[in-house]
Amino acid sequence: MSIVFHRSSMRWCWTLLPWVLMNASGCGSDDKEAPKSDCGTCESGWECHEGKCTQACDATEECRDGKACLDGFCSSCTHDDDCDGAAPAECVDGDTLRVYALPGTCAGGVCSYGYADRGCLECGGRCDQKCTGVEDCDQTNPCVIPTCADDGYCAFSWASESTACDDEVSCTSGEHCDGAGKCMGGENICHVDLEAIADVWIEDTENKNGQDFLIVGKTSTYPLKRALVAFDLSSLDVTSIVKAELHLHYYFSEYAGVNPETPLDRTIGLHRMLRAWSETEATATMSMAGTSWTSPYVGIDDVDAVATPDAELLWVHEDYGDKGFDITDAVNGWLANPSSNFGLLLRADNEESSGWQMRIHSREHTDSVLRPTLVVDWE
Repeated sequence: MSIVFHRSSMRWCWTLLPWVLMNASGCGSDDKEAPKSDCGTCESGWECHEGKCTQACDATEECRDGKACLDGFCSSCTHDDDCDGAAPAECVDGDTLRVYALPGTCAGGVCSYGYADRGCLECGGRCDQKCTGVEDCDQTNPCVIPTCADDGYCAFSWASESTACDDEVSCTSGEHCDGAGKCMGGENICHVDLEAIADVWIEDTENKNGQDFLIVGKTSTYPLKRALVAFDLSSLDVTSIVKAELHLHYYFSEYAGVNPETPLDRTIGLHRMLRAWSETEATATMSMAGTSWTSPYVGIDDVDAVATPDAELLWVHEDYGDKGFDITDAVNGWLANPSSNFGLLLRADNEESSGWQMRIHSREHTDSVLRPTLVVDWE
C-alpha cells in the first residue's frame, strides 16, 4: 500500500503591496509565488529564492510538504531522484509504528512514499528512534520479539503460544503467551479443593459410618440426627488464607412413617469442634470408644463444640443442590493452631421440630464432585 505523504500548512508571507495584489500573486498565496523582482517579507526560516518564499535546507529531511532539498532550498521534485528524504517513522497510535520507504516517487512536483505499519508496544520510546542492533529495541515483554530492521527502525513480532512467560501474578503457574503479545495466566496455585478426611452422622448408639450420605434433622418416627465432618490442612504451606468455603451437596429430604409430615425449612449451622472424635466409633453418646460427649449429640457448650456457629445457611426443604458456607475464620484459626482442628458439627436450628430430614452426600459417594469439599484461596 502507498499513499502520498504530504504535510501541508498555511504559511502567509506579508508584503507592503496592497492585499489584493499580494493574495493573487505574491508570497501570501498558497503556493508562495511572489513577483520575480521582490519576494517581500517571508516567514522565519524561509528565503526569497527565484522569486518565491522558499525554505532553506541542508538536507531533504528538513523540508516540509514532501519537497526535496535541492541546491540549499526545498524545491518541488522534478524526478524520482529528488525524493530521497522520506519522513521519519512515526507512531500512528499507541500500537502502530508507521515507517516510510525509500526511494520515493515524484508525481505532479510532489514526492510520495510508500509505508508499512508495524506493531509498536513502546511508541514514543525505541519505536521512533533509529537502531543499530536489537539491543536498541529492548522491551521486557517475553511475548514480543524485537528486531532491528534493515531500514534502521525497530520492528516487533509476537512470540508463539507455546512460549513460557510470567504474568507477575504470584498465584499463577504455567503461564504462556497468547500469540498476540500478551501473557496468559496458567494454573491458579493459590487455590485448592480439599476433600473431607472424615464424616459421619450421629443418631443413636450405633455408629453410622460407611454410608454415602449424611443426615441432619428429625422426623416424628426417627431420632434426631446431626453430622460431623473434618478436613486435613497440612498440605497448605501458608499461615493464613483469604477465603474458605465448605461445600455440601444437599440432595434429598424425606419423612418417615405412614402419614406424611409437614415439610420444614431448616437453618443449618456449623460449629467448630473442640475435641477429637472417631469416624468409625462416634455415636449420639460417644465421641469415640470409651469417651462420652458432655451431653448427647455433642455438647454445644464450648467444651465439645463452640456454642456460637461459625456459619449458618437456610436450606429450603426441596431446594436441592450445592450449599456453600463461609468458614474463613475457622480455617485461619486452625492454620494458626493446627492442634485445634477437630472439624465441624452440622446441626439444624429447629432440629427438635419433627418434619422432613435432610440428606447430604458424604465422602463415600462415588462422584467426587458431590462429596463435602473445602475450597480454599490465598494470596
